[in-house]
Amino acid sequence: MRTSRYISLILLVLIGTSGNARSDELPADAARVVLDFQKGAMAIRKKADLEIQPLRDRAVLKLKALQDKYCREARLDEALAIREKIKEVKGILPDPGRLQIQVTDIGKVFHFEVVGNPQGAVWGTEVYTSDSFLAAAAVHAGVLQTGQKGIVRVRVLPGQKSYQGSTANGVTSRDWGKWTVSFTVEKGRI
Repeated sequence: MRTSRYISLILLVLIGTSGNARSDELPADAARVVLDFQKGAMAIRKKADLEIQPLRDRAVLKLKALQDKYCREARLDEALAIREKIKEVKGILPDPGRLQIQVTDIGKVFHFEVVGNPQGAVWGTEVYTSDSFLAAAAVHAGVLQTGQKGIVRVRVLPGQKSYQGSTANGVTSRDWGKWTVSFTVEKGRI
């Protein structure tokens, strides 16, 4: 499963591939404590998400019915307000430009409504630095085309030791060294 791949990635980042800590890294035993915490927190988040999902689904169905009602009554302002609330209940956030993710977000998944845009700085390939522009990273990753609006799923990962730049889908990303927080972007499935 993908979760185990990300846990393995977290472990490699925290303790390094050799298991020997450099002066700017945690010792292996401390990294394992942090990893245990992160695994436990991820399990709790996953369980909470599973318990929340039926509530979310019911709320969305009721809101969609109300939205349809207001559309039939030509009360479009109210229908549009409900549409925006549906996105919020689903957990879909607006395009942040540059992501505002922190170390405390590692392991979390966010959904954003984004319009693909080749403009904006991007560092990395497949795994991007947290200060990359999301719309440009989505185009670079092939998740959205330029001008295409869609929901993207962002998975927050630990920082990498380095990021390799590349050119893909009309976007050139750049190389970068060590960074504290990373993300991947894929098509949203909400």
